[in-house]
Amino acid sequence: MGTDFQRTILWVFFGMSLFLLWDRWLVYTGKPSMFGTTPAPQVAAPTPPAAGENAAPSVPVAPPAPAAAAAPSVSAVPSTSAPALAKQPPVVVETDRVRATIDPEGAVLSRVELLQERVAPDWMASGLLGLVTGKKAEADRHVVLLEVSPQRVYVAQTGVVGADSSYPNHRTPFSVVDAPRRLADGQDKIDVTLVAESGGVKLAKTYTFYRGRYDAEVRHEVTNVGAAPIAPELIRWYMALGIDMREVYGQTENCGLATAMPADRIKLGTVGEGTFVGAGATILTDVKVGAWVMVGAGAVVTRDVPDGVTVVGVPARIVAPK
Repeated sequence: MGTDFQRTILWVFFGMSLFLLWDRWLVYTGKPSMFGTTPAPQVAAPTPPAAGENAAPSVPVAPPAPAAAAAPSVSAVPSTSAPALAKQPPVVVETDRVRATIDPEGAVLSRVELLQERVAPDWMASGLLGLVTGKKAEADRHVVLLEVSPQRVYVAQTGVVGADSSYPNHRTPFSVVDAPRRLADGQDKIDVTLVAESGGVKLAKTYTFYRGRYDAEVRHEVTNVGAAPIAPELIRWYMALGIDMREVYGQTENCGLATAMPADRIKLGTVGEGTFVGAGATILTDVKVGAWVMVGAGAVVTRDVPDGVTVVGVPARIVAPK
């Protein structure tokens, strides 16, 4: 009889210990105590002032404004010449399968929610176990593939990388081209284009979402809008990814492209093999001009030109081998 009583006392102490440990865990994780008391927020004690200084007030005080006539310090960090752009709201695109969020800062795909997929119920949030764990069941919660939260960061991001760090990358603010954001009835796809220009390079990034598909396509259009050519290292990097990039030469008077290296003989740093375009000549869009071609002044080239010839006139015609 005495042994059973001692065993009972031990079980009572063991159960109370578990109960108190669970209560302290709730308070530690910021939840209310099971005894009804709310944990008080912890406030860091102020640092005592150094010897010989006046005691600082417990409430922080804003620093005094600098004098108007004070000259800027030479060692001060200079401010940027261009003002920072206001942060744009995220772009939310919705189809029959996904709801995607695109952050204009870097044109990053920051959240993807699968609208036809549900999260499996959490067995620790149901019944009596839910009361013990403190979890709440969330009904009809969609599966989230990408997201940025305090617990995790899963994003899809791209950008232009090279010798110049000022090229548009995943931190550059993009401007959004106005377009529908919701897939309408009878529409098979929706395109969302974001554009940024930095370091003499213009990057247009287009996301394409399709009906009945969970995946999306992204297309990059890189344009050199500066006077200097794009670094060969950057072109070589994109070509290593299987992206066809060619350096070309053209003027607005020529309606765009005037000369370029042949696709089977790409050489970085060059825009053609000895092709000459005379003053005032015009080469129409999608017209291919071969190597070692001479285009006469004022000519209008409307058809493809083979290698090693001379063309003149309106429309341009072949008059002789070069």
